[in-house]
Amino acid sequence: MLLFQALEVAIGEKGLKPTAAGNLPVELVRSAADAFLGRYPEQNPFFPMRREDDFLDLHVTRLVAGLAGLVRKHNRRFILSRMLRDWRKQGREGAIYPALMGAFVRRYNWGYADAYPELDIVQQSLAFSLYLLWRFGGEWRPISFYADAFVRAFPQTLDEVRDQPYSQPETDIRRCYRNRVLQRFAWFFGLVEIRGNIQHGLVSLDCELRKLPLLDKVAIFSPSLPR
Repeated sequence: MLLFQALEVAIGEKGLKPTAAGNLPVELVRSAADAFLGRYPEQNPFFPMRREDDFLDLHVTRLVAGLAGLVRKHNRRFILSRMLRDWRKQGREGAIYPALMGAFVRRYNWGYADAYPELDIVQQSLAFSLYLLWRFGGEWRPISFYADAFVRAFPQTLDEVRDQPYSQPETDIRRCYRNRVLQRFAWFFGLVEIRGNIQHGLVSLDCELRKLPLLDKVAIFSPSLPR
């Protein structure tokens, strides 16, 4: 993951001094945003990056790296963990990605930093979502295809969302699913590619999605299951 690599390089052997609020320094946020968002100009935000949580992907990367035991704070500095440094010395870089994904799936709260209801089933039903992508992701399909499939599979989620004057429960669930599963998990971890009207990091339900080869290495299902 590019953002984790940028974080690891910035911390280096000497560590990295956080801001007074305990976040990544502004210089790193801006340089990472320039490097990363330059590759994906459609994700450019409405406003300049001044704080860590202005660049949500970097913020989440730092949190998940901590949960995975790869980065920690010591003597008021961010440092690389002994485990990560040992992996690097032993040539076990391949262990980093599973560690990050495992922490994201098991320990990170997918509802963090969004305005949707709790809907814990969205995260708890990850195996179902991976199966959908494994089975149907071989060709471009609209994101709404997967969001609709989730609502059909878990209709009880409609009871967890209140009616709003400007939105319906089903619409909120579909958007929540798009946000947490397809964009902030599958796209974030390089399992899918997305095309369509993506502006300022906002992916619409009309955008199309297709799985990348990495997904078939992460989500391994029995050949006897229907495809």
